[in-house]
Amino acid sequence: MNEFVEIRWKEFEKLGERAVRQNLATHIYGEENVRFAREWLESKRLDQEAALRDATLASQAEANAIARDAASEASRAADAASRTAEAAESANKRATIAIVISIISAIATISIAIYGLLSVAKHVS
Repeated sequence: MNEFVEIRWKEFEKLGERAVRQNLATHIYGEENVRFAREWLESKRLDQEAALRDATLASQAEANAIARDAASEASRAADAASRTAEAAESANKRATIAIVISIISAIATISIAIYGLLSVAKHVS
């Protein structure tokens, strides 16, 4: 960009987009300045699009990071739930074994009591 164009663009920068657009609409600029003003406005539009694109990419990157963190937390929670289920299953097996042993013990106790009663009854008769 040559020095003349730079000077024009600095003037446009001082005025701001709104004033430059207004000056274009009211035909204040000569033919050469109209071209420079349009180029400057196009440059501003492209800068704004680039800034918006950068902001969008930054937001997407942040959303991706949050999603990765959430997936990691979900995986850890699933692992913990799996370990808890395994522990519960193990406890259930031990409880079942304890119940079976209690039933066998109760049957043995009842059998011994019945045998004892029969023995006493046999001696009494």
